[in-house]
Amino acid sequence: MRVLRAIAVLAALASAACNPLAPSQYDGQFRWTVDGQPFEASPNGRVALQVSNRLTMAGAYCAEGSILSIYFGGPLAPGTYDIASGGGATWTPDARTGVAAATNFEVRAGLGSGTVTLTAISGDEVRGHFSFTMVGDTGTRAVAGEFDLQLADRAVC
Repeated sequence: MRVLRAIAVLAALASAACNPLAPSQYDGQFRWTVDGQPFEASPNGRVALQVSNRLTMAGAYCAEGSILSIYFGGPLAPGTYDIASGGGATWTPDARTGVAAATNFEVRAGLGSGTVTLTAISGDEVRGHFSFTMVGDTGTRAVAGEFDLQLADRAVC
């Protein structure tokens, strides 16, 4: 399941890189730290999608293969959301190779904790910050960051 989720995120990032209206053309950002180590999504490695009341964001630091994806639902408006109730997040330290790609840290219902705060959301942009305690096979990680992303123009179904 974890590998399938990582593949889905990579596919979304790849298709966003080919879209002339994709976030890579937008002067936004997606930054995070894991236990204090900084990461920043590459310009062609960040995407935000809103489908109905569900928001999915992903950032990939392409040079090192690190991917962070965040998803949650609810009435999407500025405010603070408990990620473990109605959403989740996955951090893959290195999605480029076999065994390393299967190493994930997660927060979801019953596993880890944290919040996402939306400071602004409109038809074409989402901004905010997040803080999680993520759980994986090798322990926990403190993850925090910020985002300012253009919502990708995608037709679904």
